[in-house]
Amino acid sequence: MLQSNDFAAWVEVDNEKLTTYGEETQNSGKTVTGWIPSQAGKAFSVHWKDMAMKRKDLMAGFVSLDGFSCGGNIIRPFHERTGADTAEVKKDCVYTSSTTIRKFTFSQLETTDDDRSLKDTSALKNVGEIEIKVWRVTKGAVRAASYAAVPQSEKVHERSKKAMSHRVGFESAKADRPAPATTVDVNYVDKEPLVTFLFKYRSLDQLKANGIIPPSVGEKRRRASDLEAETVTVDDDDDGDAKRMKALRAEMKAIEARNAKKAKRVKTEPKAEKKFSASTDIIDLT
Repeated sequence: MLQSNDFAAWVEVDNEKLTTYGEETQNSGKTVTGWIPSQAGKAFSVHWKDMAMKRKDLMAGFVSLDGFSCGGNIIRPFHERTGADTAEVKKDCVYTSSTTIRKFTFSQLETTDDDRSLKDTSALKNVGEIEIKVWRVTKGAVRAASYAAVPQSEKVHERSKKAMSHRVGFESAKADRPAPATTVDVNYVDKEPLVTFLFKYRSLDQLKANGIIPPSVGEKRRRASDLEAETVTVDDDDDGDAKRMKALRAEMKAIEARNAKKAKRVKTEPKAEKKFSASTDIIDLT
């Protein structure tokens, strides 16, 4: 679980909260990051909660998975809550029609050795991230609900997958609850979110190999490079190719190490501040 500015957020698998490791806070507490273990084939849900029980503002939380926007939900002010209204939100799917959903799952990252995929790295942008942005908002127009078109899973080149083995998938399923009939436009009150929660997910073995999760008692820590090597499959009768691939990986690591040293000597210029203009997003009323 991550907490900041009287809000909490977490990810659940099998109705159990995943332990968060390596928590970091930036931007005066407005951005909180942590690592969670993922397991291919497991469905998950994203949760956030307003712990300031008497907050007077209307709040909206928006979820993005691997950079794909999954919409959001509102938490009404304390004095407006009635009946089933709660200060906690759970999001585990997107609706693709009034009767069908796509459930959030962790899935295996598919790779290819087709060098044409090296030219397009967009398939890897934001992969491995579950993000929740919480804003103060005001209500706009109410209109009929629209449905999501989830992105297709794209293969990435095995040399550019950044030591990741999982990505978010969207499993087809029949809706187990009515789809929202309406959505409402909302306007941001502030120039930036009140808080941003960022969960970075990796396999348990990778988190241990990178030292984010300590190894169990008596367990020897495995290097991340060892895990990377295990993901490459070669034919048993092709020893020459296997040796060549091993040599290429070693050469790439040496180049990366030299570039990292050069980067430390480069002076970076401050980025120009972005101007803010009021914008509108769509959010479920339920």
